[in-house]
Amino acid sequence: MKRLIARVTLSCPQIGKHGGKLTFVPESLEELLDIGAKMFDFSPTKVLTKEGAEIDDIDLIRDGDHLIIATDWRGKGKQ
Repeated sequence: MKRLIARVTLSCPQIGKHGGKLTFVPESLEELLDIGAKMFDFSPTKVLTKEGAEIDDIDLIRDGDHLIIATDWRGKGKQ
Protein backbone atom coordinates (compact mmCIF):
# COMPACT_ATOMS: atom_id res chain seq x y z
CA MET A 1 0.00 0.00 0.00
CA LYS A 2 1.36 3.40 -0.93
CA ARG A 3 1.77 5.67 2.07
CA LEU A 4 0.50 9.24 1.86
CA ILE A 5 3.13 11.85 2.68
CA ALA A 6 2.40 13.09 6.18
CA ARG A 7 4.20 15.76 8.17
CA VAL A 8 4.55 15.98 11.93
CA THR A 9 6.09 18.37 14.41
CA LEU A 10 8.79 16.88 16.63
CA SER A 11 9.89 18.41 19.91
CA CYS A 12 12.11 17.26 22.74
CA PRO A 13 11.19 18.98 26.03
CA GLN A 14 13.30 16.47 27.99
CA ILE A 15 16.40 18.40 26.87
CA GLY A 16 14.72 21.81 26.90
CA LYS A 17 13.71 21.89 23.22
CA HIS A 18 10.03 22.83 23.47
CA GLY A 19 9.92 24.47 20.04
CA GLY A 20 9.01 22.04 17.31
CA LYS A 21 10.65 21.07 14.05
CA LEU A 22 8.59 19.90 11.09
CA THR A 23 9.51 16.63 9.38
CA PHE A 24 8.01 14.02 7.11
CA VAL A 25 6.79 10.76 8.64
CA PRO A 26 9.20 7.99 7.59
CA GLU A 27 8.42 4.30 7.05
CA SER A 28 9.26 3.16 10.62
CA LEU A 29 9.49 4.36 14.22
CA GLU A 30 13.21 3.57 14.17
CA GLU A 31 13.68 6.00 11.28
CA LEU A 32 11.64 8.64 13.12
CA LEU A 33 13.85 8.22 16.20
CA ASP A 34 16.94 8.58 13.97
CA ILE A 35 15.54 11.79 12.48
CA GLY A 36 14.84 13.13 15.98
CA ALA A 37 18.33 12.16 17.13
CA LYS A 38 19.88 14.19 14.31
CA MET A 39 17.53 17.16 14.78
CA PHE A 40 18.11 17.51 18.51
CA ASP A 41 21.56 15.93 19.02
CA PHE A 42 19.95 13.49 21.43
CA SER A 43 19.42 9.70 21.65
CA PRO A 44 15.66 9.16 21.99
CA THR A 45 14.20 5.74 22.74
CA LYS A 46 10.47 6.43 22.38
CA VAL A 47 7.89 8.57 20.62
CA LEU A 48 4.95 10.07 22.53
CA THR A 49 1.89 12.10 21.63
CA LYS A 50 1.84 15.59 23.12
CA GLU A 51 -0.69 14.18 25.60
CA GLY A 52 1.92 11.63 26.77
CA ALA A 53 0.68 8.40 25.16
CA GLU A 54 3.52 6.22 23.84
CA ILE A 55 3.34 5.36 20.14
CA ASP A 56 4.38 1.83 19.20
CA ASP A 57 3.32 1.73 15.54
CA ILE A 58 4.19 4.23 12.79
CA ASP A 59 0.69 3.75 11.31
CA LEU A 60 -0.82 5.45 14.37
CA ILE A 61 0.80 8.75 13.40
CA ARG A 62 -1.36 11.17 11.42
CA ASP A 63 -0.58 14.21 9.33
CA GLY A 64 -0.27 17.25 11.57
CA ASP A 65 0.45 15.38 14.83
CA HIS A 66 2.74 17.02 17.39
CA LEU A 67 5.06 14.32 18.69
CA ILE A 68 7.51 14.25 21.58
CA ILE A 69 10.73 12.25 21.41
CA ALA A 70 12.10 11.10 24.75
CA THR A 71 14.38 8.63 26.46
CA ASP A 72 14.17 6.51 29.59
CA TRP A 73 17.78 7.41 30.44
CA ARG A 74 18.02 9.28 33.78
CA GLY A 75 21.71 10.21 34.05
CA LYS A 76 23.32 13.63 33.83
CA GLY A 77 24.25 15.21 30.51
CA LYS A 78 23.63 13.80 27.07
CA GLN A 79 23.13 10.11 26.62
